Amino acid sequence: MSRAGFAEERDDQTEAVFEIAADGISYRMFLPDFATDYIQGELAWTHLPYELEMLRAMASMLEPGSIVVDAGANVGNHTIYLAAKARALVFAFEPNAHLAAAITRSAELNGKSDSITVIAKALGAAEGRGHFREELPDNLGGQAIDNDGDGEIAVTTLDNVAFPDRVAAIKIDVEGGELDVLRGATNLLTRDRPTIYVECADEQRFREVERLMRSAGYVVADQFNATPTFQYVPTESLTTAERLDRAIVRTIAERLSDLRASGET
Repeated sequence: MSRAGFAEERDDQTEAVFEIAADGISYRMFLPDFATDYIQGELAWTHLPYELEMLRAMASMLEPGSIVVDAGANVGNHTIYLAAKARALVFAFEPNAHLAAAITRSAELNGKSDSITVIAKALGAAEGRGHFREELPDNLGGQAIDNDGDGEIAVTTLDNVAFPDRVAAIKIDVEGGELDVLRGATNLLTRDRPTIYVECADEQRFREVERLMRSAGYVVADQFNATPTFQYVPTESLTTAERLDRAIVRTIAERLSDLRASGET
């Protein structure tokens, strides 16, 4: 059966709870838009977590009770997996109230309400308000936000959130607002030195994020997903050999970029 036929058969809110299983665990997710939204459809069709390679990498560096920030949580793919597999305490920021409610329902279905905090706000560089730039019913998590001070969406910063303990990891997938999220977390990055996973959809965005992260004392450690998501770790966590290796690779990459720009390759 095709995905379209599958969705037609199950296009009913009472049938929108799906079992997801991987890595020795299983949990249920409420996916109210599985018939129209791409990511919800993938979860419902495959019964596997989305972006599983990165999720495994994140879970491997967490201990039970570690605090994780899921910035741009969408329907809760990362949130529910990390709460179930790593037994992390997850703060899920999702500005779409409909999706935030779905995460809350999934947390309840799995008895994880005590370890998952859903915050129906956007994250940015300053407190304020914003609105979705456009409606994307087939990609609800891909709706970018204009933080122009006007709109129905409340915007806060990570530095203004009172976390109960050290933040161990932050995943950022906010459709172009990554720099603003990081700028609003300056104090948190200095204090807690969390591992960062940040999506960069194009080279320009990566270079901007790279400059900011390097100035904050972070280096790239890995890359995941079809839309590149880069793992950043604090420089002080690396050995001398690892720092030297990354410096050499960066120098070579910059040299090759210069050669391409000059037409010598």
